[in-house]
Amino acid sequence: MIGFDRLGKNGRFGNQMFQYAALKGIAKKNNYDFCIPSGPKNEGDFYDEENQHKLFIAFNVNVESVDNFSAPYAQESSFNFDKELFENCEDNVNLYGFFQSTLYFKHCNEQIKKELTPKQHHLENAKKAIKHIKEKYPDY
Repeated sequence: MIGFDRLGKNGRFGNQMFQYAALKGIAKKNNYDFCIPSGPKNEGDFYDEENQHKLFIAFNVNVESVDNFSAPYAQESSFNFDKELFENCEDNVNLYGFFQSTLYFKHCNEQIKKELTPKQHHLENAKKAIKHIKEKYPDY
């Protein structure tokens, strides 16, 4: 099993999405199970930048969450795609980095897109907000 125990601590929401997608992609490529640390899963506001896994609030992600996944770190070598880590990631490690490349999850892109589609009630709220803005500011 591989994990990402610093999910949410390196960057913000967009980074968290890349980190989740890379974790899933690397696990799938190497036939590993994967996990992220447990965190508040409430449906509330995005109030806690470091400890709240916004993935659970915004999306229907499918991942095991654990209270403690103690394993050594496997750090990406740069801000570019780390082909060595992608292809030869060891089992029983925690990933560390930003993983801002679609190459980490290109092979499971459709599954990632499906999981990172906003929950229905968020889509409905966004549509209401857009409608309100268009009504209030028709020239925009």
